[in-house]
Amino acid sequence: MKKKATSNLTKRVTVRFSPEEYSKIFQSYKRTTNQRLSEFFRLVMLEKPVTVNTRNQSLDEVQTELIAIKNELRAIGNNFNQSVRKPHLIENISGARIWMVDQESRWLDNMKKLDEFSLKISKISRSWLPE
Repeated sequence: MKKKATSNLTKRVTVRFSPEEYSKIFQSYKRTTNQRLSEFFRLVMLEKPVTVNTRNQSLDEVQTELIAIKNELRAIGNNFNQSVRKPHLIENISGARIWMVDQESRWLDNMKKLDEFSLKISKISRSWLPE
């Protein structure tokens, strides 16, 4: 509903509800995009369309998994950036050997995580794609 100047809204109507009625009305209002309860009432009473927020709850689990994957990939990327910078700071051969051993274990850990991500994404894809 477009915003109207409050000076145009001069007539007042008072309606009383039981707690149960009010709760039901308020729950209906909360599912809409209206910012104010009075706005919601005007739309309903004037038989104008009310925009209702719909939420696909089956996406909640998928979204949670994808956020976790994104955060883990970001951490892997940060670790990779640090690893690439490290050789420039190494001054001797023994330091380079230690760095290489450390990088090998990190690489194996990252590959395991990437395999886990791949499995999770495949599982999500199978649940969403038609057979």
